[in-house]
Amino acid sequence: MDCRMKNWLQTWGGLFLLTALMLNQAFGQDTEVVFWGYTDKAVGQTHVVKNLRQFEDRFGQPGLPGQGYFLRHSLEFFWQNGGQAAKVISLGPIKSGAPAFGSQEVLQAIQKLPAAQTAQIWVLPDLVSLPSRVFYQLLPSILNQAENKRAFVLFDVPMRSGSLAWSAVKAFKQQLQGGTLVNGMANWPYLQNAQGHLIPASGAIAGTMVRLDGQQGVWKAPAGLELRGVHGLPIALSQPEVESLMNMPGPAVNPLRLIPVRGYCLWGSRTLAGNDNEWRYVPVRRLGLEIERVIHQTLEAHSGDLLQPSAWTSLKSQISAHLQNLYRAGAFPAATAKEAYFVRVGLGETMTQADIDAGRLKVVVGFAPLQPAEFVMVKVEP
Repeated sequence: MDCRMKNWLQTWGGLFLLTALMLNQAFGQDTEVVFWGYTDKAVGQTHVVKNLRQFEDRFGQPGLPGQGYFLRHSLEFFWQNGGQAAKVISLGPIKSGAPAFGSQEVLQAIQKLPAAQTAQIWVLPDLVSLPSRVFYQLLPSILNQAENKRAFVLFDVPMRSGSLAWSAVKAFKQQLQGGTLVNGMANWPYLQNAQGHLIPASGAIAGTMVRLDGQQGVWKAPAGLELRGVHGLPIALSQPEVESLMNMPGPAVNPLRLIPVRGYCLWGSRTLAGNDNEWRYVPVRRLGLEIERVIHQTLEAHSGDLLQPSAWTSLKSQISAHLQNLYRAGAFPAATAKEAYFVRVGLGETMTQADIDAGRLKVVVGFAPLQPAEFVMVKVEP
């Protein structure tokens, strides 16, 4: 792409890249999940692992959850709930005490990742063990990095000693300030595993997301489904407390609950920006990230002059094909394709002659991810 060209694109709603669907493959095979945490060996290295045996072969024996090392047990929940391959990045060595490191180690590891080319989920289970000051300094930076790399982050509210009750959530809502809140979600409380350990829930939720991506697509919320391998919760939330978690001022927190007949479930699917009119729901935001990826990839595939009418026709055709596949897969609750999405690009339609003279390409894509004709707005600048 000509480096002089500034691409400015406006989109409404979200898009799921259906290359795998068109090849008759499962959606979940395209979802990449990245875990960060402390390990016994392979410090500073990255390995893709598909089960606990592979994890221990490459990274050694796990740390103790009682000391704040949750990576191995979080991965176990991930695979129990439908997760597949996991990219594991070691942040440092397991020590005799709780994890202790500065924010730079985490940010440097994240910055080395390229921008996501498929749906990408980040899980950092050991983050909750950091001192509060470091934890709340890191979160906004991680969220901003996720926006830059078109990823979605799963956080857990720390449950420190003596703070199993409501004070933990209040502290999270009060202290998390800044960052692109729409690119992450938070969950509380922890989950009890078969060994009786309390483990952050993000690994189990990531596995559920991968399973749903494979069965339906990123437009399916991970809430209301039984989380496998869970043997209890440290606290039972009342309905008023559940409502407060998601709706009270501050970042939204999704509750974990025991639901009769269903079992232990994530009972909510709000982003951290849970009261945002456009991006309050996790599946809608993940769809939004997908449309960014699709447009970037489509533009990169057109290495010629994108300001020629022939290029506009090709762009419109390719993006429309992705949206049509989404519509056929059931992502949009619309009676007709016309009500579900539109694609616009061209002189007099999205651009003026002044835009073209200045090298500005404007593509407008719109679709309704929740209800027909109700659009959510996203801006992308490649």
